[in-house]
Amino acid sequence: VAIDKLDKDLKEAEWVRKDIEHQGQTVRVYNTEPKPGQLKVEQIVIALDETRLLAADRDLVVTNLLDRIAGDADGEAIVKLEEFQTVLKKSSQAILEPVKTGGGTIAVEWFARPFQMARILRESLDVDRGNQVDIVKLLENQGFDAVKAAGGILALAGKKYQLLHRGSILAPPVTDKPSKYELAARMLQFENAPLGPIPAWVHSDAASFSRINPRFEEIFWASETLLNEAFGDDIFQDIIEGIRDDEDGPQIDIAKNVLPNLDNQLILITDNTLPSELNSERMLIAIRVSDAKAIGLAIRKAMDAEPDASIMDAVPGVDIWRVQRGGDDDDLDEDLFGDLDIGLGEEEIEESTPLLDHWAIAMIDKGANSEAPYLMFSNDPDMLVAAATRINSEEKAGLGDEPEIKAIVTSLKELGCTAPAMDRVVRTKLSLRAKYNLLREGKLKDSDSVLSSFYRRFLEDEAADPNEAINATDLPPLNVIDKYLPNGGGFLETTEDGWSLTGFLLNP
Repeated sequence: VAIDKLDKDLKEAEWVRKDIEHQGQTVRVYNTEPKPGQLKVEQIVIALDETRLLAADRDLVVTNLLDRIAGDADGEAIVKLEEFQTVLKKSSQAILEPVKTGGGTIAVEWFARPFQMARILRESLDVDRGNQVDIVKLLENQGFDAVKAAGGILALAGKKYQLLHRGSILAPPVTDKPSKYELAARMLQFENAPLGPIPAWVHSDAASFSRINPRFEEIFWASETLLNEAFGDDIFQDIIEGIRDDEDGPQIDIAKNVLPNLDNQLILITDNTLPSELNSERMLIAIRVSDAKAIGLAIRKAMDAEPDASIMDAVPGVDIWRVQRGGDDDDLDEDLFGDLDIGLGEEEIEESTPLLDHWAIAMIDKGANSEAPYLMFSNDPDMLVAAATRINSEEKAGLGDEPEIKAIVTSLKELGCTAPAMDRVVRTKLSLRAKYNLLREGKLKDSDSVLSSFYRRFLEDEAADPNEAINATDLPPLNVIDKYLPNGGGFLETTEDGWSLTGFLLNP
């Protein structure tokens, strides 16, 4: 029935069907001409029998699979590849015990080679990028091809977990140095650290909390060769020296006064406000620091050189800098984001819009509710003010005291999250609340979130027909479906040859 419905829908969308016979099976081949702004999918190919459904966007993929099934194909099977065996073996070992005790059913097994997959996706996007940088080639040149493969196993409908995923990323070291990788890939350094409680200053209304342990100083310096190759010139050191020495600039010595004072922990908090509006989505980034005075001085120098910045009189003893964009001649936007449009003309760069129209930054010292000082950034000044206020308050009850968050943390620990490189908790119905409401209203793309801004700036196809957009007005209200949006979490752990991945959604 589903195949017949698909056949009808494709024909109504002007796809042309042609049937071919291969290995004793009927293979349906649908062809079309893609419209501007769509993925470059020119074929949909389907083969169905009593035991399996095969579908692809190339007829050769399906016919080759049928040959393999019939034993008529040459070449080694993917299951015999060492990378496949390594990744799936780790995933199966990790998921076995929880599935035994939870009664979950193995529903999905997946495997991918990231760079081979990236090339396929690049070819599927019918976009002429002119002389812009080939990102896939750039990453390969910079050592990121050390990431050989990724895969995982997904179990569904267990007693405790509605969904449980165990996966692995295979990236064996390519050098015997502590950095493990070469060139810009040296930034792939995430330290395992004992799982700590959610800081008391994180407010109980948060939709998600993520904590990751990157090596900031190593990441920064590892980016030098990446940026130099991307721009085709040795610009990195010139930029660092310009920030330090330019009399008209902030005169910040990043190497001496900033990087050494950043601890290896970053916290990301998201929430959204009601009613759902274009600026409802909020996020806050907090980087733990070792020298609040040094970082505070660097922020002051940077903001003194920023014409759109002003100090908010909101939290006693805390300098919270608000940046509100002015007119079209936004100097900071050109400085920070203009050069990202590699290969574009000057006129196009001048017309580009900033990723954020307003944001705030502050150095928040230790307080009654915090054991460490934090450098904080938010796309909503009020969210940063609230975090600073909580840090300096005696109110100890926060996100970590919420019963549903406690249940997520308990599951993290039961699944082996004792010393992760990253841990995350999320209340799905809160996290998706604003996005879903705006989607129903047809306003999601125009929202003030970082993701929507990024889409408008770098991915939106102006030639695309707006009438082809998804019509979501008939979707039910969120309160009708939120019972199907359970809480969940996940963690990442650095291993000797890459990273292990775990993610889950709890049963209600």
